[in-house]
Amino acid sequence: MPCLPAAVPALLATANASATALADAKDAAAAAKAAAAAAADDDEDAEVTAAVSARDDEGYVLVASLKAVHVLMAELSGFLSPYLGDLLQLLLSPALVPAAGAGVAAAATVRAEAAAGSSAAAAAEAAAVLRESLPRALPMRLLLRPLSEARADPKP
Repeated sequence: MPCLPAAVPALLATANASATALADAKDAAAAAKAAAAAAADDDEDAEVTAAVSARDDEGYVLVASLKAVHVLMAELSGFLSPYLGDLLQLLLSPALVPAAGAGVAAAATVRAEAAAGSSAAAAAEAAAVLRESLPRALPMRLLLRPLSEARADPKP
């Protein structure tokens, strides 16, 4: 366990950075797609392709990070309590949690991404599995303070 104090914060920092970049890439892809639809230009199509590619790259990094966190939680959940704030920040990231009240169009987009095998959809699914298993892996008394802090003061 001597590598845990250095490895876990680095893993969570990488995952949080990927989640932020994925959210930014999703926004950029949506903006490029809207601009391409309005202009119907070949240069705009290239921008859409580049934005989608960047989103997939970040999504793959995020999926790998989430899978590593899942293994840590399954095998060493008792040692994760110092990192719960960063873990909850990751699991509640806007890139991984569907927007409340987003509507039918957003739900259809998520289903279409999942059907297409999008890395962003895979990351959201992996985060949902982690959110579901976290209360079973750790005692509720350890989750209360970090969860209330994550809810009260979300980090950008």
